[in-house]
Amino acid sequence: MLFRSGIAARWHQLSCDSKTKDLRMVRTKEQFRSVTEEEGVDFVALAKQRLGEFYATGPSSLSHDLQAGLNKLQETHAMLAEMKKSAKALTYAEGLFKLPITPHPDLVKLEEEVKDLDLTFGLYSDFKEFEMNNSNTLWAQLNTTLLEEGIAELEVKARRFPKGLKGTSCFQAVDHHIAAFKEGIPMIVSLKNDAMKERHWQGLRSEEH
Repeated sequence: MLFRSGIAARWHQLSCDSKTKDLRMVRTKEQFRSVTEEEGVDFVALAKQRLGEFYATGPSSLSHDLQAGLNKLQETHAMLAEMKKSAKALTYAEGLFKLPITPHPDLVKLEEEVKDLDLTFGLYSDFKEFEMNNSNTLWAQLNTTLLEEGIAELEVKARRFPKGLKGTSCFQAVDHHIAAFKEGIPMIVSLKNDAMKERHWQGLRSEEH
């Protein structure tokens, strides 16, 4: 009998402890729920701020220095990856606490803008690689036919760009670099011509001094 009463007492205590923990968990869940709601509001504000900074001081603001713009784009990719990671975690928490899922239009817009810049700076990277490869080639080994074909290929890539991107300052800066390089090719072809007389070389050298 004493054994049974002991079991009953322990069961009663376990029941009370369980109910107490349930009440504490309810309060804890409400606290986390409230924190998650605040984080949702803060994240929306942060995404808006990041988009504003992107337009003001991001890669597209550095069309006068495309290499700096390319470096900035890499930094933007890192920032965007962190933002997307935070957005995913926030969405998971909102689902866990049965909260409305917060939309992130500014983050979506930022991602779209970065994709557009990837295209433009991708063309710039292709041009720089082409330019570097040719600048590292010895004059005697320089193939003017490949030079003309290479710049023509870059021009084709530029022409295939979406109309909306062609109006951006970054694209126009890249297009200008390609056009300027193309303008110099006829001179290179002339200098590579076996018929080029020594006096012409002398004339060019005198112009440099």
